[in-house]
Amino acid sequence: MAYEKIKKNFESARIQEDKLASQRFVREYKHDKIEFYEFEPAVVLDIILDREHPVFQEQYTDALDFPPDINGGIPLVEQYDYSWIGRIKFRFYYSQKGQRKETLYWALPLENTGIIEYPLLNDVVSVVKYIDTYYYTRKVNLKSLTNASVDFAIERRAGLVEENFDEFSGQPDSPMFGPRSKMNALGGPNYEGVLGSYFKFNPKIRTLKKYEGDLSLESRFGSSIRFGAYDENRSIDNGLGEYSENGGNPYVLFRNRQATVSTYKYGPGFTAKGYVTESINQDGSSIHMTSGKTISEFITTCNKVLFQSGIKEEQPNFSPTGSTNFKYPTLDGDQVVINSDRLIFSSRAKETFHFSKKRLAMVTDDEFTIDAHKQIVLTTNDKTTINSPKIYLGAFEDADEPVLLGRTSVFWIYQLCNWMIAQTDLLISQAEEWHAVHIHEKDSHKDDQVAPKADWSNKMKEYATSLRQMKQDLIDLRDKLPTLMSTRVFTVGGGGAPGYDGGELKTK
Repeated sequence: MAYEKIKKNFESARIQEDKLASQRFVREYKHDKIEFYEFEPAVVLDIILDREHPVFQEQYTDALDFPPDINGGIPLVEQYDYSWIGRIKFRFYYSQKGQRKETLYWALPLENTGIIEYPLLNDVVSVVKYIDTYYYTRKVNLKSLTNASVDFAIERRAGLVEENFDEFSGQPDSPMFGPRSKMNALGGPNYEGVLGSYFKFNPKIRTLKKYEGDLSLESRFGSSIRFGAYDENRSIDNGLGEYSENGGNPYVLFRNRQATVSTYKYGPGFTAKGYVTESINQDGSSIHMTSGKTISEFITTCNKVLFQSGIKEEQPNFSPTGSTNFKYPTLDGDQVVINSDRLIFSSRAKETFHFSKKRLAMVTDDEFTIDAHKQIVLTTNDKTTINSPKIYLGAFEDADEPVLLGRTSVFWIYQLCNWMIAQTDLLISQAEEWHAVHIHEKDSHKDDQVAPKADWSNKMKEYATSLRQMKQDLIDLRDKLPTLMSTRVFTVGGGGAPGYDGGELKTK
């Protein structure tokens, strides 16, 4: 509300009997001082946040004042007037002292797009009157407290009505006015009051430490967005940025849920009641978009060792020397670091793509699963290595059909072929000996023998020939056994290539 405050001059006006004022009178006369105020501070006595508020339930639309509804129809007169959401009942601090609450006005929020913040009960806001309507804007900073910056003594001083004392100070908890809160008045006693139906003052919420040029958005609850640049140590940069075009090296820090105050590092100018800085490791959830020489302080909570050069896995044989040349990088330059207790990425109707110009690494202390309804395709132009004590292809942990070991199987089949070749040699020898005995003359040292008939003699010759061919076939099969081993797929776990069990995770 625009208003004027007139301060009378302190000297009595000099009244001259003559009609013309003397030169001295004109020079020394002090005019009244007029102070003009367009905005006036006001204390919030009530606020409508939802349709359950009793005042809201008394407000109905005027169909002529509203556009068509969501279905294109004309609003009905008996429909609720949702423009009352966000309105506050207020008391002007200067011009409405001592005025009873039921005679006070309602004000709409001045902004209904962009950054919108509804105040708490007992907040002090700035109120202005435009086109016969009262509007309120941002709250007045009374104590520089992020969670709630109110002074319960203001309504006690401005109301000067006994009912207001009872309503805003010292009353017990109630569904209507919420829990009592204690906050020290500026230069006054420790008054009690209410901040809303359920809002409780949290003295542990801290404001962010500011750096030159920063722009920050901070809520009452420990969430914030900071638009800044550089590191805490500004000496590492000349202020123009660390890139060739001097385009600056900004950062944007998103933080949701302030870390426990006791976890912050204390430094110059920091007290238990002071400010905090963002912590990628301690805050509830964080997104840090940084650039330049700013090095992220991110530290993983995983105990599983990332496959890399110079640091061995829990089982050293899983990462032998020369298996990779990857080294963990310095976390600086243009980057985005996201850290939280849980991350969910979802494509509701379309694809999800992950592209990485260099290594794409995933580390977990627990399970890593990929589930696909149709197919899974793995393609590489070099090699694929799976280090695991057990590998199951097919049914989960179905140990009834283990995979044959290549070299072990070839060695076993090679021995079988040699045994069969030896058996074939024995059969050939016996056939030839039997045939030779039966086609010679009578041997005086043996029993009388009858020479075989011609057809049996031919069959024995054919039998020996067949045995010789079987022997050659076995030799050919045996010599081809190495071709059964894949040159691209290898398994471990027994036989000539025993494999290794995984190591135990070491806690940090």
